[in-house]
Amino acid sequence: MAITITGSFVTASSPAVEGWVRNVLTFQDCYERAVNFLRAFGYDMQGVTTGPPELLRGVIIDAYETVLNSYDWPALEGMGRINVEARQTTGTVAYTSSSRQLVLSGASWPTWVEGAAVKIGDYTHQIQTYVDSATVVLDEQLSPSADVAAGTTYELWRWWYPLPRNFGNLTHIVRYTGVEPNILTLPEIQSRYQWSYGTSEVVDVAIGRHPLKAGRQALYVGAPCTEDDSLDITYTLRPRDLRFAGYDTNDSTGTVSVTEDSNSVTGSSTAFTDEMEDAMLRVGRTSSRPTGTHGSPRYAEQQVILSVESATALTLMGSAASTLSDVGYVITDPLMIDPSGYNAVLREIEAQLALTYRSGHYGSFRNAADQALRLGIQGSLSHKVGGMVRRWRIGDGVAQVAEEAE
Repeated sequence: MAITITGSFVTASSPAVEGWVRNVLTFQDCYERAVNFLRAFGYDMQGVTTGPPELLRGVIIDAYETVLNSYDWPALEGMGRINVEARQTTGTVAYTSSSRQLVLSGASWPTWVEGAAVKIGDYTHQIQTYVDSATVVLDEQLSPSADVAAGTTYELWRWWYPLPRNFGNLTHIVRYTGVEPNILTLPEIQSRYQWSYGTSEVVDVAIGRHPLKAGRQALYVGAPCTEDDSLDITYTLRPRDLRFAGYDTNDSTGTVSVTEDSNSVTGSSTAFTDEMEDAMLRVGRTSSRPTGTHGSPRYAEQQVILSVESATALTLMGSAASTLSDVGYVITDPLMIDPSGYNAVLREIEAQLALTYRSGHYGSFRNAADQALRLGIQGSLSHKVGGMVRRWRIGDGVAQVAEEAE
């Protein structure tokens, strides 16, 4: 199983990201399926090839969310490890209140110092900015009101750790020893923050907003650790919003080149943006833009985008299987749902289109969508163990499934 490390957070990733990804349903696939469905009923779809109409985009998103919210899909479960840093007390500090600069002698500030807590005397303060290995700037409010003389002892500790971009809710947390820390609210953690003393292990934790990045979450610890520790967590994933259908302007502008056994992508006249991280790159075999799974010319290979370096450079999660130069491509969002639920999404799209366009066959499409959802849920149960109970909603009724351990 692949391991992806981001800072001090280690994520156990799906084996699907090892090499080129196969059999992934995307926004592009759903859009093309919807267009073909309407064409089969005589609708003129010639004018929608340059971008999904708002109505069609909305139907696809609504159908996806309907299936997504009908069941606790295993694909929306993640796990990882947070490596907790031991406190630092080596060296001494001096503080100048007029500049709020804290200067360290006899040691260096660590790379994670921004946002960290530093205790000087009886009070805990917060570091705002890293200047260099010897100098940091403290927070305007959480800082001493007077100068601190050189040679003063201190205690530095990291009281928050970033969680993955797709982190939704914490479901379980345990130390490597098997002991579960106390889960508190962030205000409770903050109330202990000023008076915390070092412990050999993590005792209290809380989940709260990321202090430096909007829209992200972080895990907070209640006291400095005197030695390194680690926390294993499981969590629900926050589904990625469907943004890139593969037909908007920047989804396929220009051409790309990939090299066998390399995860770097070089674009020509492309317009890559940071929002494309975690989306899917599909490359073709010619300069033409490739279609989805059921179209022609179908894409040659596809992979998840790990990071965007510039408007003309991407890094992928896996390496290319072959060398392709100056070929067409599509960037589209993968659906975060189990493969057993793919057909349920497609059938739900058909049912909602039949309702939206007032087809006389809506009842048949509604029944087909409900049946596909039942089969998708049954198929996902083979991936679960442990006697868990899951709920799903079909129509107006709620059903319950008791899962047997394998």
